[in-house]
Amino acid sequence: MKNMFSVYILIAGLFLCKADTLTLPEAQHLVFENNHRLLISRKESDVSRAALEQARSAWHPHLSASANYGYQTEEQTLDISLPPPIGAMERTIGDKDRVEFGADISWPVFTGFGRMYRIKSRESSVKAAGYSTAQLKERLSFELGMLYFGCELAQKTVDNHKDQVERLGKYCEHIRELHNAGMAIRADIAKAEARLAGARVALLSAQNRADSLRGEIAVMTGIENRSLTFREYAIEIDSADVAAMVTGPPLQNKPVVKALDMSVEQLRSFERAAGAERWPSLAVSAGYRYADPGPSLGGDGFTGYGIAGMRLSWKLYDGFTTRANLRQIELQQQIVKERREELLADLKNRVRTAQQGLQTSLKQIEAARLAVDASEQHTGDIRNAVDAGTATSLEYLNALQDRADARLMHDRAVFSYKQQYLMLRFASGKQLCFE
Repeated sequence: MKNMFSVYILIAGLFLCKADTLTLPEAQHLVFENNHRLLISRKESDVSRAALEQARSAWHPHLSASANYGYQTEEQTLDISLPPPIGAMERTIGDKDRVEFGADISWPVFTGFGRMYRIKSRESSVKAAGYSTAQLKERLSFELGMLYFGCELAQKTVDNHKDQVERLGKYCEHIRELHNAGMAIRADIAKAEARLAGARVALLSAQNRADSLRGEIAVMTGIENRSLTFREYAIEIDSADVAAMVTGPPLQNKPVVKALDMSVEQLRSFERAAGAERWPSLAVSAGYRYADPGPSLGGDGFTGYGIAGMRLSWKLYDGFTTRANLRQIELQQQIVKERREELLADLKNRVRTAQQGLQTSLKQIEAARLAVDASEQHTGDIRNAVDAGTATSLEYLNALQDRADARLMHDRAVFSYKQQYLMLRFASGKQLCFE
């Protein structure tokens, strides 16, 4: 209840206080509470638990009540043959109708162990549903992280293009002033205005990309506000952290793998339950009747009496139905086991690829940082040279573009670094909990 209250406060802060910034931990909380896929998965888990309760009910006796009424057009008669001189006699027995009320209790004493294995199969189904929900939370966290980091990159790209547009706008004004003073030609103004128009188009494209990603996060988190900005989520790791993700925990402990293991267990229980069809079954029952007429056919009036019995049945031949069913279940087990092996091989490959990508991203970040520093220095030098008349306006425009490209390269390298880190955590089975 406390966690639910915290989420409600978070939502109220977003809508009532009109907060414009959404952090990654806040987004993860909203996804866990509002995402439709997760809500459906939880409902499916509830269905599995209800099926388990249904299977367990087979251990309980069944109690039923009944009422019957019957009518016939002719009365029942009894013919009695006696030796002469009496001869044949005929006697009417009972009435033309019969009324009966009853209650019965029955219990299957032995079902060839099928009841026990059906319950075990449902227990495995409940566990598999729980692992599936846990895996879905990990998948949603991974998708959210990728979207969030994409939004960070899109937001930085928009800011970069805005800065480029602002600088080019100021430079256009500066070139016009130089032209009015007779220190620049008309072609310089045209070049600067062309670069400014191109920068504005790039800005609009970047804004459209950012709006699209905001919309995707809004759908995933259930937030109506699509004008949110995103606070940068810092990730700092060391070699020991990476080594821990590569060497452990075992990939067999991932929820998706455990879900497949539970599916195999469920199929094994189904197999044993199906094999129970070859065993005999025994059921006992008892009941009470209150009827008119009662056991006495000639009686007139309601009479109460009890009944009891047992039933033993054994299916000796079913046309090989049980054998075919067992074969199907066996093949299904083999399919799930093959999927498990395929999944483990894929996860190992993903861990290895993400580890290599993470190392590459670190090198890219360092190279991009040096490129940004160099482009900043070069842009300042060219601007001074233009003012001194030793460089052309085209050289300065190219320097501005190189500077913007270097910044964008650095932002993309940071995005790649976060992306590879997220992929490594997800593939290695380490919990994706953003704090």
